[in-house]
Amino acid sequence: MNPVPLIFAVMALVRLGVWAVRLVSGEDAPTQGTRRAASPPDSVYNAWIAALIVLSALVVLLTAGLGVLVVIPVWVLAVEPWWWARLVAVPRGWTRVAYASGRLSSWVWRHDRRGGAAFASALASVRGDEDGDAWIEAPPDAVSVTAGMVTGAALLAGRRGDVAGATALLRMSTWFDARPEPERAVVAEWLAADAARRGAWEEVVALTEDRTDGSVGLAFLHAVAARILETEDAPDLLELERRWHALQQGPLASLQPDHPVRRSAVALADRARAALHRVHRTPARPPDDPMQAALLAHRRALMSTSALGEALRCWEVVEDRLPPRVREQVVAELSVRAAACRPPPPAIGHLGFEVRDRLVQRGLEDLALQARALQERTKAKHGLDPMAEVREAASIAEQVHALVGPLDATERDPATEILVRSIFRTVYSPVTDWAADLYNRRRQPYLFRALTWWLLELARAAGDGEATALYLRNLGVSRGWSHGTDRRVDEA
Repeated sequence: MNPVPLIFAVMALVRLGVWAVRLVSGEDAPTQGTRRAASPPDSVYNAWIAALIVLSALVVLLTAGLGVLVVIPVWVLAVEPWWWARLVAVPRGWTRVAYASGRLSSWVWRHDRRGGAAFASALASVRGDEDGDAWIEAPPDAVSVTAGMVTGAALLAGRRGDVAGATALLRMSTWFDARPEPERAVVAEWLAADAARRGAWEEVVALTEDRTDGSVGLAFLHAVAARILETEDAPDLLELERRWHALQQGPLASLQPDHPVRRSAVALADRARAALHRVHRTPARPPDDPMQAALLAHRRALMSTSALGEALRCWEVVEDRLPPRVREQVVAELSVRAAACRPPPPAIGHLGFEVRDRLVQRGLEDLALQARALQERTKAKHGLDPMAEVREAASIAEQVHALVGPLDATERDPATEILVRSIFRTVYSPVTDWAADLYNRRRQPYLFRALTWWLLELARAAGDGEATALYLRNLGVSRGWSHGTDRRVDEA
């Protein structure tokens, strides 16, 4: 007896049982008013997959096992359509096929198939010529915004040239729950490339040190950062060239030379190569003349944010010898470079204090204005569409990130500690009340939880125990959303 038909029949029955349980339990992303039931598109999806598997088993039975050659590819598609999107549709820029594959994903995006569709089609549109905007529809108020939707919107923003907006959205997506590995990998690559573009090589190392095995792009950036920072695991120049060659022969090979993604990668590699060349040519012993030492340190600071502290210390020695026009130029150039620091550099000397003060005062004023506008909008119950609310959250989080750097930093200087507490006092009430409104009235649990995770980390950094307890309590309440719990979360 040929065992192949029996194997397929058993697999079909097991798969049908799994989908039956999922259909009854309503495991899909919740929608307003239908927290327990699967949405109609998901019910159609379950029925289509069940029919496909049964037909596949029948084909194998009727052809005495010969139909397995036809059924295996169909079975692979039925088990996980995302594989087709990742291996075929995305590299070829097939936006519509990628959208459908993400929408029908049964494993990788099982908790967020709407987000999977948005993410897959956006990823394909970046690599192809099709316009994916129409296929990434803005979610209505009844649909909860998820990490996949946010990342998809960010990729489209980057495709349109809004790099800053895309970076803010991607950084915001890291606070969402239920993030599949494909989405995590894309976000890590983008944020690492953004940090490298700013010359923040310590940030590059932090973003890439645990992910170099799965991405040749992250492996290349990690190697460049390690070489520039001269860490213990820094590779030699031959290894760097090997990793760059692997990047060109891998993800970039299918792109045309004038494709925006390929041009950006080449430009980033050229910048890294220039930085390495300058590091290689830097003398081991600083010059005896303090002015020459300051100029050399200034050159390093313009190349990498990690050298800003050294530059400020060198300029402090010769600050009295600087003509007013030269001093203003130094402050202006270092202020531009310091804007890429997360957080701004320490205030070393009068010149360093001026550089930091320019950045901090401007950032605090902008943050206070946005917080007041948000508080007034929340009191007036004037809600925006879900994706606009996400952009608002991303904008606030990005401003805070620019002022104090990563919230999970283990060490901060005293000035930054004071700044963190000041920022938390500014955003505590407006953002907490806004997040509660998103959950209690707008039915956006995933965005609420992302905001609350961010606020929790900020409260811990500020040392506010009462606020920390509030956020932990609200996170516990919001876990009951998918089980039909109607408890409200607390405001500030």
